[in-house]
Amino acid sequence: MKNETNFELPTCLKWDTMDIDMRLIALGKDDLIVSMTENQKSLLLKNFFEMYEDDICEFINLQLENYLENK
Repeated sequence: MKNETNFELPTCLKWDTMDIDMRLIALGKDDLIVSMTENQKSLLLKNFFEMYEDDICEFINLQLENYLENK
């Protein structure tokens, strides 16, 4: 899905607080879900992406290069 700035915004790159819930369930830590507010979950996501932004961008860039190389 393109927006007005011509960026591609696929669903896989859209994260919300439900992703925190799903990951906690996958880790068997369901009990933490009820003890966290939506604001706390949002802050966790924000901190995660700030901490790993460079790594995530590098991974995506490498995958794109591999994809383009094989086209």
